[in-house]
Amino acid sequence: LNERIKERLKSLIEYGTPVMMTVTNITGTLPTRYWTQGEFEGFEKICAEAIKREVVERSKACYACTVACGKISKVKMGPYAGTEIEGPEYETLFALGSLCGNSNLESIVKANEICDRLGIDTISAGNVIAFAMKCYEEGIITQKDTDGLTLTFGEHEAIITLLRKIALREGFCKILAEGVKRAAQIIGRGSEKFAVHVKGLEPPGYDPRGLKGVALAYSISCRGACHLRHMIYRPNLTGLHPFGEGKVDRLSYDGQAELVKELEDFHTIVDSMVLCKFICLPTIGPILWDELTKLYFIITGLEVRKVDLMLMAERIQNLIRSFNLREGLSRKDDTLPERFLKEPLKSGASKGQIVEAKKLKEMINTYYNLRGWDKNKEPGDF
Repeated sequence: LNERIKERLKSLIEYGTPVMMTVTNITGTLPTRYWTQGEFEGFEKICAEAIKREVVERSKACYACTVACGKISKVKMGPYAGTEIEGPEYETLFALGSLCGNSNLESIVKANEICDRLGIDTISAGNVIAFAMKCYEEGIITQKDTDGLTLTFGEHEAIITLLRKIALREGFCKILAEGVKRAAQIIGRGSEKFAVHVKGLEPPGYDPRGLKGVALAYSISCRGACHLRHMIYRPNLTGLHPFGEGKVDRLSYDGQAELVKELEDFHTIVDSMVLCKFICLPTIGPILWDELTKLYFIITGLEVRKVDLMLMAERIQNLIRSFNLREGLSRKDDTLPERFLKEPLKSGASKGQIVEAKKLKEMINTYYNLRGWDKNKEPGDF
């Protein structure tokens, strides 16, 4: 198994998750300047090759792992010299890089270090800072609101300052510390129409306008815009079927509900068995359904089939859904921000793409039918 892992995960071994920067930029799905563009003109300064060349010092592995996808990086020169972190990962590069229009790699490493030290999620942090930059660009907020800070896209010094102030909830950043949803509600002045979140959670680095399966996954995910519950971004980006020989068209709505449902079931079992997602990657594995049944037998001594594991996943998903319903989340919350539905991407290979509201609704209906859920009722007995 270790040999298969090393063979199939060569890029991850060499570069870590930053290798995804190339894939999303090429497909025009790299979120840039707060969800307005799909490609970043400063990409080459923060891509995987640049990171390996400029800051990576060595690899780091979890216990007994042959992949060692973690990378220890250190800034060697400039105002951020001496900063050392494990990372930056792809999601940090997108959130504190392209999403903020920031191509200064050293500042991203420093921002990563601040987030790690102060306990801030880099995806949410980058999103809320980029949201503030968008509001500044639109004239919704000014320096009078930002404690004198200039929040134009690409201002890496401002990003560093904002992160520290967010952690300490100082001044204007007390608002940003609430996240995009609440920040927009507090700021008002029309800022709500620019706010990007699903169920209050800021999205990761895959623009759903150019990835229709991701659009569905974000909308129905139990915790909001999440890439880990389904990993649908991989088959959407590669065009490879996660479990078979077929092809996946990232711009087609057809068949996405079936893919999302099976991937959700698969990763529910992966998470329940506490396995690393990077060795259970849809499209390349090497651990997929058959391997999961074998691992289950090794661990428990019980023989199971794929259908048995899928039934276990179904029970878990029904329980999660029931919890959300009890807490007030329902079908009405399974949607996307208006910008994804009405505002086309302005650049990249996915230029002009939106998520059609009617098509999204059809995908959600199909997903509900596959789950056996009634859009107006709780899940049945399970």
